[in-house]
Amino acid sequence: MLGFEAVWLAIMFNMALQTSFMTPPYAQAIFFLKGAVDPRLGITTGDISRGVIPFISLIAVGVLLCVTFPEIATWLPGTMVK
Repeated sequence: MLGFEAVWLAIMFNMALQTSFMTPPYAQAIFFLKGAVDPRLGITTGDISRGVIPFISLIAVGVLLCVTFPEIATWLPGTMVK
């Protein structure tokens, strides 16, 4: 009714959800990495948080591209249905 494709909406939701795994306050991926790193290395949660900034930026660019050009998000699923 609003002109949204269900596949596009699901992909956009998943991309936004991926961002939530790397940004506070939830940041599940950051806490997972903090638990996996060797304590003797002295890597802090702040170090990991600064390290995910480029990845968050890339995801944000991807979301903006998919909002601007919805065909990017629906092209591959469209080829698989045929």
